[in-house]
Amino acid sequence: MRGFVVLFILAAAMAAVGGRVASAAPPSGTTYYDPAGDGTYWDPSSTAGVIPDITDVTVSNTQGAVKWYVHVPNEPNLACSTALIGIDADNNPSTGYPGNGFEYELRIYGGGGLCPPTDPVAVTCEITHVVQASNGAWGFEGDPSATQPGCSWKSKQRVLSVSESRSALSNTTEFGFLVVVGNDYGFDATPFQAWTYTLSLRK
Repeated sequence: MRGFVVLFILAAAMAAVGGRVASAAPPSGTTYYDPAGDGTYWDPSSTAGVIPDITDVTVSNTQGAVKWYVHVPNEPNLACSTALIGIDADNNPSTGYPGNGFEYELRIYGGGGLCPPTDPVAVTCEITHVVQASNGAWGFEGDPSATQPGCSWKSKQRVLSVSESRSALSNTTEFGFLVVVGNDYGFDATPFQAWTYTLSLRK
């Protein structure tokens, strides 16, 4: 299922239950842990198929970029899967998208956006930003002029690597974030409004 709207709404509705913010990882970043086996099937009456299972996410930054490393150990590749990183760039839930505060979403399409894919390890990605339509409705839309994220799938480590320039994220210094990975069978989401990353910036 490539429908990010459904994926986003379900993920955003999840309460911040469980989820541990990890102690500092190696100097390269901070690692956050997600409980294993906590995915949600689209159809609870049918548990056939494998749901992507996020176990940990490491975030790091340089002066100019933020990087996420999403570990999905039960996925040999992301073919026919999609991922989303919701970002509250000012770490203020009262601004941005109502209910979660996201100003940006990084969207990642496994298989290069094709299902079935011609290259199962290919991934494509884009950045979207929050908008409010003239009728008051909120949503996210792409911005071709924005610096687009870089992304890759590391098959050996089973890690999705995503990077985005800090300037494309309103020069954030601290942000809240949510990661979701889903496929036709269901999705796994990290704890909602539970993880915050503070950038390490040289004075």
